[in-house]
Amino acid sequence: MPEVRLKLSSECPAEDTLKKSPLAILEWTTKNAGSIKVAHSVFAAIIIAGAFTGKYYYDIWATDSAFKKGGVKLIGRASCDFQLDRKGLADKVTYLLDPTRTNPVYGLIFGPHGTGKSTLVQILAHNLGGAIYVRSDTDSDEEDKILSGFTYAFAKAFNSSKLNLLSFSRINVFNSSELKYEDIMNDFRAAAARYKAKTGGTGMPILIIDNVNILARVPGLLANLQSIAKGAAIDGAFRIVFVTSDGPPVEDLRGRSTSSRMSEKYIGDLTDEEAFAYMEKRKVGSNDMKKIFDDHLCSPLWWSLCCYEEAACFEYLYPR
Repeated sequence: MPEVRLKLSSECPAEDTLKKSPLAILEWTTKNAGSIKVAHSVFAAIIIAGAFTGKYYYDIWATDSAFKKGGVKLIGRASCDFQLDRKGLADKVTYLLDPTRTNPVYGLIFGPHGTGKSTLVQILAHNLGGAIYVRSDTDSDEEDKILSGFTYAFAKAFNSSKLNLLSFSRINVFNSSELKYEDIMNDFRAAAARYKAKTGGTGMPILIIDNVNILARVPGLLANLQSIAKGAAIDGAFRIVFVTSDGPPVEDLRGRSTSSRMSEKYIGDLTDEEAFAYMEKRKVGSNDMKKIFDDHLCSPLWWSLCCYEEAACFEYLYPR
């Protein structure tokens, strides 16, 4: 029969004993079962500890990488290769989005629907770094679905360790209702603290919350976020910037005592000069310019120009 070689510890039987018979091996194994079991347990503990340690450092790397320049992903019209030059407005909004400014305020960016608020904010945050952009596009009016949609979008925006754990343990079979908004906020606080530590305390982590008008449908949620925003501004922990269209949410935010630390920036429609300069840059024909200015079928004007960039939309609006 073939030779069998085992070497588990210094107490292993002599080699000539192992050569004699499988029964000798069985007898030795039975006699030392306790030692073997302990060795297996130690080995398993080392593997498990290594896995958890690896996950811990991976979670830190994943969340920290979200704050890097370019960490805010450009979606929708913000990802297009054509952009309007609204430098004056961009400078005003940068006051709230620049992580190097440690002014103890939180922000509200608002204006009419369709004037490019989300696009401008995404582009600035993408280029500045230090920011997390959260946008929930939940269509439902059900409070539970709005809250779970926002919580999931929040967790995903900075690669929350809670999201990583749930995704890994369920092999990507994920139920966002299992995430708790409070847990994700605490996870963000920890990530923001690490960012500040890495910048030597000179960087202000920015949390941008878009589509606030949707979150306002959940009783108490916006008030809670505003309270957190004021506390974080006073403590210098991070800055929350709310983005929303005109309407009741703006008045709600203004009406609370926590608004004392809120800095507002208004984004309106394009001026004629901005629109004209843009159309010249894009070499839009004079006839098309006149149609855009006169008809405004995609009102407001900013949206009209976006529609012009999409040939199908323009052909539909102005059949030739």
